[in-house]
Amino acid sequence: MASDVPHRQLLTAELMSSHTSSAAQALLQSIVDSDHDPARNVAYAAIAQNYPQLARELAPTMLQQADNNLRSRAIEELDRHGDSESLRIQAQAISDRNYELRVTVRKHLERKAEIPELLTVVNAVIDQQFTEGIPRGIEQALQLAVALEHRERCPQYVKLLEHPSPEVALLAAWALQE
Repeated sequence: MASDVPHRQLLTAELMSSHTSSAAQALLQSIVDSDHDPARNVAYAAIAQNYPQLARELAPTMLQQADNNLRSRAIEELDRHGDSESLRIQAQAISDRNYELRVTVRKHLERKAEIPELLTVVNAVIDQQFTEGIPRGIEQALQLAVALEHRERCPQYVKLLEHPSPEVALLAAWALQE
């Protein structure tokens, strides 16, 4: 990739996106490990398309990135996998700083809750958010619990009425009303 061409990593990622050789994979992975976000996005998308297992392995790292697009792509990649570990990793983003990502994760969790073996993971996420979560995660967990019609959680909703965040307290009141 040694070249004077501007945005050479982005160009390389675009060119390698249609290749499936081990050399292309190594190049794409090196771009994902770089600090050029547009190129990283293209490289991770190519990895997701051509090397889904590698994309799954990289997803936890992508969830830690500042770039919303990388985090969003990682969430979508994790959602493609039906295993509980992928769901647990994805669920960490229920309190993401980006509202749209939080809502996406909540909707994914709601859909995955229909699968009996994944319902326990979803319940654990709700419990964790209610006890340890930050307000934006608690808000999503409240909406998720209401969508799943968890009426047995009403005592938890009552406790959340006293939460210092007015948004959480308001949503807890709404949850009780539902």
